Amino acid sequence: MKSLAIAGEELRQAIRSQAKLRLAVGLPMVICGNYLLLNNGISLLFGTVLNVNLVYISVIAALAFGNKIVSSEKIIWTTAVLDPIVMHSSMVAVLGEYGGLYSGFYLFTILGFGFRSGITLMRVCQASTIVGFVAVFFVSAFWRTHPIIWFSFLVMLLIVPGYAAVLLKKLHEARAEAEHESKAKSELLARVSHELRTPLTGIVAATQLMLLESQSTKTTKRAETILGMAKELTEEIEDLLDQAKYESSALVLESVPTSLHELLERVRLTIAPAASRKALHFDLNVDSNITDWVITDPHYLGRVLINLASNAVKFTPAGQVLIDARLLQTTKASYQIQFTVEDTGIGIAKEFHQRIFEPFYQVGGGTTRRFGGTGLGMAIAAEVVKTMGGEIIVDSEPGVGAKFRFVLSFPRIDSPQQASAGEKSQPTVLGKKILIVDDHNTNLLLLKELLEQDQHMVTTAKSAMEALTALNANEFDVAFFDYNLSDMDGAKLLQIYRFGKLKPAPVYFLTADATSVTAEKLNDSGATGILHKPVALHDLRKSISKVCRNEPNRELSTLPGTASHAAKTDRQYLRPVPVQILDISRIERLRNTSTRPGFIRELLTQSLSDIDTNCQLLVEALRTEDIESIRETAHALKGVCANIGAVRLVGLSSSLMATRRESFKQGNQLVNDLEVIRASTHDAIEQFILQLDSPAQGADLSAGLH
Repeated sequence: MKSLAIAGEELRQAIRSQAKLRLAVGLPMVICGNYLLLNNGISLLFGTVLNVNLVYISVIAALAFGNKIVSSEKIIWTTAVLDPIVMHSSMVAVLGEYGGLYSGFYLFTILGFGFRSGITLMRVCQASTIVGFVAVFFVSAFWRTHPIIWFSFLVMLLIVPGYAAVLLKKLHEARAEAEHESKAKSELLARVSHELRTPLTGIVAATQLMLLESQSTKTTKRAETILGMAKELTEEIEDLLDQAKYESSALVLESVPTSLHELLERVRLTIAPAASRKALHFDLNVDSNITDWVITDPHYLGRVLINLASNAVKFTPAGQVLIDARLLQTTKASYQIQFTVEDTGIGIAKEFHQRIFEPFYQVGGGTTRRFGGTGLGMAIAAEVVKTMGGEIIVDSEPGVGAKFRFVLSFPRIDSPQQASAGEKSQPTVLGKKILIVDDHNTNLLLLKELLEQDQHMVTTAKSAMEALTALNANEFDVAFFDYNLSDMDGAKLLQIYRFGKLKPAPVYFLTADATSVTAEKLNDSGATGILHKPVALHDLRKSISKVCRNEPNRELSTLPGTASHAAKTDRQYLRPVPVQILDISRIERLRNTSTRPGFIRELLTQSLSDIDTNCQLLVEALRTEDIESIRETAHALKGVCANIGAVRLVGLSSSLMATRRESFKQGNQLVNDLEVIRASTHDAIEQFILQLDSPAQGADLSAGLH
């Protein structure tokens, strides 16, 4: 049996739709025919044909809606052959001269199969129609005596479906091409994300060092602005990867305590340098009556204002740009605020006021305005404001500037603590049986240490086979599987585990790959969720509490080893380390992970071993040009390095995860880069371990590591 253009549930829906159509059209005709047969003496032959149609329609409907025996493919092939003969040819034959009126149903049925089920079935239905119509010629006296009329109908049945088949083929080719382009876009976004994350890691790390070393208030503010914008850019990358479309329904907003004054000040610090370079007067006005914090999504609200303001600066050759936040209405529970971005730039013609919010649209002509490199900036801004409950209004004419304004309502709070008090008062889940599966000791050690703070009984496994043994021998409350295991990927491990268990434990995947392609693959596997490395204690607690409903016996704040407790431990051992190699802030956060003596030393020592092993495997894979091994090993290396803040190796491994065949033209250079960065990272970690042993000797160690 030939394959169809559709299958599965889509095929079943097509069969049911056709059955409904037969009932809607054929059943009334059969009932009316039988009425005429009983009351007006219509021929017995016509009555027989009507009742055969009634039986046929009923049987097919029963198979379509209640069938558990005959397959969908058999039903669709059978109806493609029998519909033209049983329902149409029989009627055309007995109706005589009126049969020409009924012959239009031939085309209706043929084209219906084509559009619903594909060209193959349409051609089968057409062939059955031709056979049936030829038979009509021989059994009906009317059609034999009018051969020209019969032949004209035959020509129509031959030509029209043939032409429709050509159009359908082009339509299917266009659809296949669109799907191919969509897949290519997803792959491109995945690669671009890796390339963008690599320099971002360095930017953030360098800025953090600037912040730690700065003695100047002005420099500190600039560093904080850079960090804020780096965070914005990271979230922009996530939006591109995870959404890939900009309908309002695809937009997910957070609700967090936000200071509008701080948010608008960040917008000002972001826009001011560009305005200054063009000698524009740039001002920010915030209503003094806005005193309380509000609940909103600061990322997306800031994104809208920065988009509008940066476009205003870009297309204002002289004059001023103004951002204004004015309080329109206030209640005990909310603020209603109007945001305005106004400029004295080139303006926008009225006919373009709505079109500028269309994705990828760019106004042409002498007053070209390009909202972002892809024409998506204004579309995203409009979607965000719409989702928040407002609408961007444009007031503008060419040559007199533009004003963009929108009104939003926000719940108000006295302080951020007011909104988060409920969350902080919730105790954490304690004492669960948890399995961690990861083929790198560094990750196992860190995750085990984090989970044991909450008195969980943690079992570790270094391979999929070891994990299966543990899963068969024990019952766990929750499990965490690394996706890229050496002997089997996490998705296959999950599939085998669930196949052999009546009540499997909830499973989370751990991965260092944050692309939407991987996320879609992991979501389709049926896992409870995905955690991206490096994994924080907060993420683990949130994941466990989501699937484990119990009453813990101790408040979160009283747990030994929590952030509040660990913050009181001495930090004099954490000396500055060059940001080009290690991220000091990441190691400081690791210091808060455990109060156990020697934990940091043990973790870093194990990390050295894992890094050296993975780098050696990467060198071998690069020399043999084994793309799959390069990507898998680079992914593993990234996970280990991200845990301890080895930023240069994180950046390089991210690039190697996106390796393509043409990259091997620089194979030797890649090997050299890897060796150099590995060696410098190895030395930095070793020297840091020495600082832990002799804190007094490390006071000025960072200078020697640059």
